[in-house]
Amino acid sequence: MSGDQSKWYDRQLSANVVGGLIVAVIVWGVPALISEATKANLPFWAYLVVAGVALLIGSAVIPVWRRATWGNVQRFAKWALAIRPVTAKQRAALIGEGYESHKAEIETERERARQPRWSVSAEDRLMGDMALHWLHNHGYAGYDVRLTADSSEFRTDGEVFFRGQFGDARPGGIIGKYFRGAPTEKGRMDGVTFTVTWLDGHGNDYSRQVFMSPEEIRKGTDSAAEEARSAGWKEGYAHAKEFYENAIAEAEASRLAPIPLPAPRWMVAPENTDEEDVYVLRNSVPRSVAREVRLDADPDFKIVDAGHWQDLSGTETGGASGTFMGVFTPQGITFGVNLSVKWFDEHGNQQVAVLFLRGPDETSTIVNTTLVI
Repeated sequence: MSGDQSKWYDRQLSANVVGGLIVAVIVWGVPALISEATKANLPFWAYLVVAGVALLIGSAVIPVWRRATWGNVQRFAKWALAIRPVTAKQRAALIGEGYESHKAEIETERERARQPRWSVSAEDRLMGDMALHWLHNHGYAGYDVRLTADSSEFRTDGEVFFRGQFGDARPGGIIGKYFRGAPTEKGRMDGVTFTVTWLDGHGNDYSRQVFMSPEEIRKGTDSAAEEARSAGWKEGYAHAKEFYENAIAEAEASRLAPIPLPAPRWMVAPENTDEEDVYVLRNSVPRSVAREVRLDADPDFKIVDAGHWQDLSGTETGGASGTFMGVFTPQGITFGVNLSVKWFDEHGNQQVAVLFLRGPDETSTIVNTTLVI
């Protein structure tokens, strides 16, 4: 059903037409009757009074006019009664009260945002990397975390910035993320003061200083090689255990299966010669097979010759070795380097071993050996 369903006298157009006619009749008729009765001409203001009375009666009788007139009067009265004049002193007091209330709300929100607890560690290493450091969060999560330090104490490998959430938002949880860098001589002697900046869950920014003591720095330096050896031994032991378990299972399944030859054991050491920067790569395992052997290194150790040997397989009674020339960078002398040895075994599968060489006059340690059967 469509159209206006109200009564005719409650419609805008009908009310305006009929009301206007009624007001016009009253404004013309009442003064005329008064003039006839008094035999006098009425002044103009008398017509205005009659018109005002007629409009007032219309606004009370006609529904549309009544809602439009008295509804607005009611709203104006409510607005006028709500006005409260204040002095300049009162207005300043109200503004100050509102500011203090807003400030208290902000402080409350800041207190509700539980805080991270930061620390910097130099002890956990990967592959004996002495430039590796860790930023740990022992508390609640922070966001968009940035780590800086005075260049006179610590030099980072580029900007240290962790975008997004850093932490698990649980009390007692520990989350660590690594970055690369090295303390200066001043930092090693006096310690390093890092500055950590971050945002909380409400977008408020924070900044805190974290001190890494000289003892922590020395602890990381001294333990790097040992951790690399330990990690290499554990991983090598796991691979060896898996290797021999598989070999035993295959031997039991088929007595005709050949026993694999032993894997090489690699070592890099300075060559006993009067020449500088000459090293020897030695495979110490007899009967082991190592063909097309290639040696690669970190950027901090430059291999200046081929670093390649066609065959470094062990003999029936001994191993095999090959010499090469290499040069340490100052960074390599300070932190050591990783060397990667690749070769093909008796089945034609490529194998890889990673060695850690601490300095020009040191003997390498095994970091990792990957055996592919």
